[in-house]
Amino acid sequence: MAVKMLRRITQETFDECVQGNIDDFEMEPDEAVEEAVKEFELQGVDISQIDKSYAGPDGRGEHPAASAAKEHATAVESNASNIDEGAKVACARLAAAPGAASAPRRRSMRDDIAGVASPQPRTP
Repeated sequence: MAVKMLRRITQETFDECVQGNIDDFEMEPDEAVEEAVKEFELQGVDISQIDKSYAGPDGRGEHPAASAAKEHATAVESNASNIDEGAKVACARLAAAPGAASAPRRRSMRDDIAGVASPQPRTP
């Protein structure tokens, strides 16, 4: 049995078609959406993931998740210098702490693979 592959469109393409129906055929928004849905279904296009509401003459703008991601990235970038300075201060304090240089080296999985022997414990 052959599986029929459905074509897909983007939200932008759907919105442009709806706006075209409004501009070219002077349809009301609801009617333009309904006609766009019929048109794409007749062409065998999968529109199950498409928001079938009218976006308005200016389009949908940026998706809310994209806006939130950009705001987050901006906040992280603006705080990066503060975080970096804080990390430097913390590392400097740890390095200057008593016994920091004499702390025993811990054996890692990488050491096991490389065949590096772990430091022997000191005997008095």
